[in-house]
Amino acid sequence: MTARRLVVTADDFGAAPEVNVAVVRAHRDGILTSTSLMVTGDAVEEAVRLARETPTLAVGLHLVLAQGRPAAPRAEIPDLVAEDGAFRRAPISTGLRYAWQYLSSTGRAQLWREIEAQLAAYAAMGLPRIWTGT
Repeated sequence: MTARRLVVTADDFGAAPEVNVAVVRAHRDGILTSTSLMVTGDAVEEAVRLARETPTLAVGLHLVLAQGRPAAPRAEIPDLVAEDGAFRRAPISTGLRYAWQYLSSTGRAQLWREIEAQLAAYAAMGLPRIWTGT
């Protein structure tokens, strides 16, 4: 018989202090094995500190492209953000907008710029890599 492994992942680590506490508690006292970190979340510094204090918790990147703040400067991704500099708050219409924008080279470049900025921000936090894909 093949051994099986259950992976339970939490979302939104770094979004708020309450989320951070819940993630760590669910890992220490429950079955949570991993979480995804929002690098531009309001409580990201606390989340990174908690991740370092909890090395058995696997942490990956939570890519945010709606309902949050971008990592790239607004001037580099003007078509992705609203007037206040944040991503638009309606995820479905935002996803449709991105699908349409992706058809243009400008829209595609802006999406890639934001993804690269979030990946770079995650790497700069110095957390252990949990995925070494090619």
